[in-house]
Amino acid sequence: MSFKKSSFDGSEIYIQDDATDLEYGYVTAIANDLGEVMDRNNGCATEINDSTIIVCEFGNTSSETVIALVGGSHVGQWSPLLVNLAKEYNFKLVSVIKHSCSLGYEIVEDNHTCELWNENIVDYLSELDPGLVVTNSTRANRLRTDRLVDDDPVEFVPKQYVKKWEEINGLGIPVVGIRDNPWFESDPSYCVWKNRQEASQCARPVEEVLLPRNPADEDMKQNPLFISVDFTKLICSKGLCPAYFDGRLMWSDTHHLSRTYLKYITPSLKNVLERQAPVFQTLNHHAGSN
Repeated sequence: MSFKKSSFDGSEIYIQDDATDLEYGYVTAIANDLGEVMDRNNGCATEINDSTIIVCEFGNTSSETVIALVGGSHVGQWSPLLVNLAKEYNFKLVSVIKHSCSLGYEIVEDNHTCELWNENIVDYLSELDPGLVVTNSTRANRLRTDRLVDDDPVEFVPKQYVKKWEEINGLGIPVVGIRDNPWFESDPSYCVWKNRQEASQCARPVEEVLLPRNPADEDMKQNPLFISVDFTKLICSKGLCPAYFDGRLMWSDTHHLSRTYLKYITPSLKNVLERQAPVFQTLNHHAGSN
């Protein structure tokens, strides 16, 4: 699949309908369109039934400036952005990712490996001593029929997340929390293929999956070492979260952004990250002097 533009540097995306140039081979291959950390061929993430802490290093691996990407696949998916910045700014990126397990223990029926992984993660970070930890800040509603509990809100900040942030902050390490992304009820890429002249039919209403305002912003008021980051304007537009933008399929499955799309919007993501998390920009400049 060839693309007309190599990068998008706007402040927000917009809804598009024309997907007539979409090729079926691109649709069938999208499930493997994963970033460096999430590609299972790279062995960079702990599997679902394992509690071992597995790490990978990117960028300048000898740099004294270290940024850690920590949590489950919903933060691991952002590796194309972080790896790009690690190379550009000369810092070391350390990924510490476990499939189906966030930073902050969540109950998973018949699987206690997430709890065990979380029990050891703060000690590991204490030894690593990164200048910054990047993780998820909210949990979006999966599906209306798949709530964690019957009264789950559309989007919320799990108490377990906050507890882990506080433990990491107690080490003097700032935490950047990236707002969660939408979940789709069915394969959004195949939907685009079936609706190539009206791709907006495949968008999910943002009100079904995200609150009007990022709930993690409230935690910044209470914790000076926690920074809330929100990329929603580069995922959703005018009340809709589309599946297709500028010739690119946005999702590798029903709830993970594709590597190709993330690489395309990296200049815009970088601008948002450095504006909303000044500590990140400060570390980047420091890394450049290593």
